[in-house]
Amino acid sequence: MARLQRIHHTLSDQSGQAALRNIRRGIEKESLRMTPEGALARTRHPSSIGSALTHPRITTDFAEPQIEFISGVHRGVQDCIDELLDLHAFVYRKLKAQAELLWTSSMPCLIGGEEDIPLADYGNTNEGRLKHLYRMSLALRYGAKMQTVSGIHYNLSFPSDVLSELFGSPTSAYMHLIRNVNRYAWLPILLFGASPALCHTYLAEGVAHKLKHWDGGTLYRRFATSLRMGPLGYTGRSQRKLYITCNSLQGYTQGLLKAMKTPYAPFSALGLNADGQRHQMSVNLLQFEAEYYSNIRPKRVPEADERAVEALMRGGVEYVELRCVDLNPFDPVGISAEQVRFFDSFLLACLLMDSADDTRDEAHENRRNQWRVVRSGRSPRLALNSAGESRNGRAWALELLESCELAAQLLDAANDSHQYGAAVSAQVEKIKNPDRTPSARLLIELERSKQSFFRYSKDLAIETQTLMLARELSAERLNQFEAEVQTSLKQAERLEQEPQSDFDEFVGHWLARV
Repeated sequence: MARLQRIHHTLSDQSGQAALRNIRRGIEKESLRMTPEGALARTRHPSSIGSALTHPRITTDFAEPQIEFISGVHRGVQDCIDELLDLHAFVYRKLKAQAELLWTSSMPCLIGGEEDIPLADYGNTNEGRLKHLYRMSLALRYGAKMQTVSGIHYNLSFPSDVLSELFGSPTSAYMHLIRNVNRYAWLPILLFGASPALCHTYLAEGVAHKLKHWDGGTLYRRFATSLRMGPLGYTGRSQRKLYITCNSLQGYTQGLLKAMKTPYAPFSALGLNADGQRHQMSVNLLQFEAEYYSNIRPKRVPEADERAVEALMRGGVEYVELRCVDLNPFDPVGISAEQVRFFDSFLLACLLMDSADDTRDEAHENRRNQWRVVRSGRSPRLALNSAGESRNGRAWALELLESCELAAQLLDAANDSHQYGAAVSAQVEKIKNPDRTPSARLLIELERSKQSFFRYSKDLAIETQTLMLARELSAERLNQFEAEVQTSLKQAERLEQEPQSDFDEFVGHWLARV
């Protein structure tokens, strides 16, 4: 708190306020395409929305029916949300033509066996085949069902000059911020987690769990917040003891490199090939930087043919990617402007608070805290640990929100606004009354409607489709989107016509770069 108050004065002057007005943000959002009956679609990524390989704003994530929306970089919060709304309105119009819509929850819709989930296909170029191979290996290592769990990644950057002034360099500032997010990621999970229940088709027969039965098809926990962010969600058992320090960028990148060069016995047992086809990129603990499942990542936009870790080592950290965000099924694009303003305040507070070096023991404590919030975050008896000492979860949350309130004051002053403070105040009310959280709201609505998670979520998806189809798109916006579709298809076609080197040699060269 003392550090925040000191720097609060620095950022309150004219140059500091100008810097805060130049915060940049972007959003990546995943959603599953589904049939009108609520089952996972098995059709190919529609060409009417462009090439998944080359389109800058509409692509796929793990599965062929898992659309990923990528906003541009924006100074204005509402501009960012409006772009997502327009992208959704455009895609919904195209999906209607093939009688499909989008599932609006993080935990998936009706889903069959592992073999019923089509992996994302990016064509026959070496780059496209590499993307497909990576997804094949993820399915082999962790299961395809886990990879269909969808969420939001929130990207944020601060002006580099103010970071240099306050911390010596932008990279030092971002690593400072990341250490605090790792400590306190349980807070946004508590406030915005929206996956306290799931459809029974998600869990394979025999999978151990402690969920209760809501009805014949719904499994849930009474005080759960985000099953997506716990052991049953988007996690990797192989990484539970992995510790990659964030005390410096060098320590972080060296930790990633070591994990990408260290064989892991269970993955070695799977082999590199099956039936004459390569099905893993390597047998190492990590094959790819993105395989490291962390709540937040340091990022830099890579140059041509550059890997993510190479970009970081070349130029340092350019922005951060917050990844512990569920889809809010009650919002048409899964995230609201109020939520964005809270994330801005939370990340600024994490930047300005004191941030001691992390340790292996603290990393394990952070994971235990997160899983307690995942399982029972809304419990009035929630207890978390800090430096080995037990703390009342609600009291700690309110304490952290005080720091967020100070950060919100800076952002409101810079933007001649009251909306940041209002966003933080709304979160204080959630702590005082947990029934206001999305996770509680979902369970309350299931009880009220007497429906299963699947049927209620399907109805929400249909309501969202109606809302998005009613959203008007200007002729200029529509022409822009249609032009991007055609450009991406032509670009993909040109790439397909280019001669390709031997694929195994291509993979070997790609792996050898780090």
